[in-house]
Amino acid sequence: MTTGLLIPADAAAPIQELTFAGVGDYRAVISDWTNDVWLERLGVTVHVDLGGIAKGLPLNIRASRLMWSDRPDLIDTVKLYGDAVLVGNDGSGEETDVPEAVHRALTEPGEYAVLLKVAGRPWELHSEGHEHYLEAITTGLVLMQCWPDAEDMRVLPAAEARQFLSSQPS
Repeated sequence: MTTGLLIPADAAAPIQELTFAGVGDYRAVISDWTNDVWLERLGVTVHVDLGGIAKGLPLNIRASRLMWSDRPDLIDTVKLYGDAVLVGNDGSGEETDVPEAVHRALTEPGEYAVLLKVAGRPWELHSEGHEHYLEAITTGLVLMQCWPDAEDMRVLPAAEARQFLSSQPS
């Protein structure tokens, strides 16, 4: 059994924890044919309906923003449609439970910070105090769009962000 998260396309609907016995279970939730996007930094795979656009499914802005935060090269070029299932991925292709830190970030309030990597400079703190992970991602994506020299972004729990920044070479 694998614990995953359902991210509904309806942004007002809550993200739900689901348990899957295998690939067939999450395909039953999404579609027989899925588009699978591996988000390496988060250690998860997002599964969405492969024919989402053709079927007229709504844009899943939360799943899309989650993908863009992990893959800034895809910002506004790839979008995810319909409900999304998120499961863990250990990098070998084996699906696992959603990592606890990702589960907590998507289902519980916390305190999150946005870090930006600007060309030729170390990572910098650009926004903090966000109560919700996806809210912080949205802020980071806006900063990426507005700041031409921004190469990458990360959203981390505030304490982890401070530790990350202090560990960088001067």
